[in-house]
Amino acid sequence: MIESRYWKEDLLNHAKRLKLVKKPRRWSERLVGNFEKEIIISFFCIRKLFEANKVSNKCKEYKAAIYSSAPRGKKITRLNQFSIDEVYDLEKEKIIIRLSYAITICLHPKKPGKYIQF
Repeated sequence: MIESRYWKEDLLNHAKRLKLVKKPRRWSERLVGNFEKEIIISFFCIRKLFEANKVSNKCKEYKAAIYSSAPRGKKITRLNQFSIDEVYDLEKEKIIIRLSYAITICLHPKKPGKYIQF
């Protein structure tokens, strides 16, 4: 049994740090690392609340738009991974999945980085 109030307060703080910015500055390696950390911790908090039945069914069934692009078939290396238009198919980049599934594939991927790359 968990006291959900503390988990929800932490989750709200994470959400405030992840809010959309109109003109973001260029991300440093530190900012990317912090972003990844915020996402993973937020997903863990959400999963913990789901498992403890501390959220409504509406929250559990929430569907999120996830932006993901499949590789074009060209091998992705450290040298070409940032040539996004060359190595990824950007035509079909939006998919809609349940939040619980997005959390599962992010926290427990079969192959790390295969499903969601930050």
